[in-house]
Amino acid sequence: MEKQGIEIHCADLMLFNKYLWRKAKELEENESANLRRIDQVYEMIKGTSKLFEVRAGHGFIETDSIYFKTDDSIFWHGCL
Repeated sequence: MEKQGIEIHCADLMLFNKYLWRKAKELEENESANLRRIDQVYEMIKGTSKLFEVRAGHGFIETDSIYFKTDDSIFWHGCL
């Protein structure tokens, strides 16, 4: 199955993290039966949180971009 993804530059990481939290809440309220999608969003939140933990206090992330993948192209359609 083809993977779908979105590239996030470091400057936008915090904004993307906030978006993911809003998306997770929206999915829980409107599509609570769609556990797969909800789980994917929480996995992405966990990934961004790990970056914040690793780089806490350093003021930077050692990468030019971060790439998240999901096999749910319907989810990404709403993000782009």
